[in-house]
Amino acid sequence: MKNKVLLVVVFLGMATALQAQTLLYDITSNNNSLGQITVTKSHQNGLLKIDVISEVKVKVFVNIDLKYHLTANYKNGELLSSTVLTFVNGKQHSSSITEKTNENYSITKDGDLSKFFNDINYSGALLYWEEPKNISIVYSEIDNIEKPIKKVASGHYKLTDPKSKHSSDYFYKNGTLEKTVIQHTLMTFQLTRR
Repeated sequence: MKNKVLLVVVFLGMATALQAQTLLYDITSNNNSLGQITVTKSHQNGLLKIDVISEVKVKVFVNIDLKYHLTANYKNGELLSSTVLTFVNGKQHSSSITEKTNENYSITKDGDLSKFFNDINYSGALLYWEEPKNISIVYSEIDNIEKPIKKVASGHYKLTDPKSKHSSDYFYKNGTLEKTVIQHTLMTFQLTRR
């Protein structure tokens, strides 16, 4: 009997450790639906894994099908690795891999290798799950750069791209992202949590 109870306790502990949480967001522009984002977070053996998958369909002279897949792995509050793949009309458009090494990060962007020497404790994948309280820099997994973020009001933050100067506004409720307004060269679009 003791063995059965122990087995059930171990099984429940493993099931809880493997459980994933999922957030869904609608992507819109000018009240037109463009697609959705699915964000999944799971914990296992002290590793935090976040997957972000977006699918967007836009028409800019022609129909364009965009897909984005980000996987980020954290341990002890530090980014261990991230992989971003983008696809346009079913063909891979870009890839970006960030990996922690002993003294820095190794970055492979579309086949080109570079190094990143700062610590990465907060990146774009965390924006969905953790309100960036007391955070001033967000590492962009796709652009491989640091972007400044500032608190505007309670639960409201502004992230600025230092290259394009475009900004994005992030709105949180109970520590979880509820809405984002993103300025892009071609359009402004919103992510809204379902």
